Amino acid sequence: MEMETEDIQTQSIDTTKCADERCRCSAFRAWLPVVLWMTVIFVASTDLMSSAHTSRIIGPVLRWLIPGISDNAIGNVQFIVRKGGHMTEYAILAGLFWRARRKTRDQFPSPRPSPEGRGGMAFSSSANSGELSIQTQRRPLWSAKEAWIAIGFACFYAMTDEFHQYFVASRDASVRDVMIDTAGAMLGMGLIRRFGQLKKWW
Repeated sequence: MEMETEDIQTQSIDTTKCADERCRCSAFRAWLPVVLWMTVIFVASTDLMSSAHTSRIIGPVLRWLIPGISDNAIGNVQFIVRKGGHMTEYAILAGLFWRARRKTRDQFPSPRPSPEGRGGMAFSSSANSGELSIQTQRRPLWSAKEAWIAIGFACFYAMTDEFHQYFVASRDASVRDVMIDTAGAMLGMGLIRRFGQLKKWW
């Protein structure tokens, strides 16, 4: 009986170590897209994607499509495209951040209190097969709190992005852009929620 107990304890330790390693790898894969997309936004905030540079692309394309288009109309289209790009950037960022937190929370779920009354995961073993299982509490698939956390993160990064643009000669820092970026993040989370409802995920 003592040998069986020791075997179960050893197996539980090995299982926990393997689970921890898998969790670390999964967390890295979950957060890597967030970091990469933040880098893309940072690069896009440099002179590379300034209005002067994008107008060199949008203007000729519009004049080719509509030969008689006015400069004022081109400016309006460029404004819409650029601000639409802002919203898209931060909709994606909020979605990636929400996804990363969700995957990380799934990998590190809230454990059910152990029978001894201490924190940690509760292990149970079968008397017949000696199999070991880890019992954890499942988290809801959709959480308004998590959505607002993602939106808040996107808003904070938008503010740092505008602060960065303040030091770029060809760019301007704008509170309006922060609001547009935050609106994009809200739109992104709204689309995720609606898509999940259509798929009956929540």
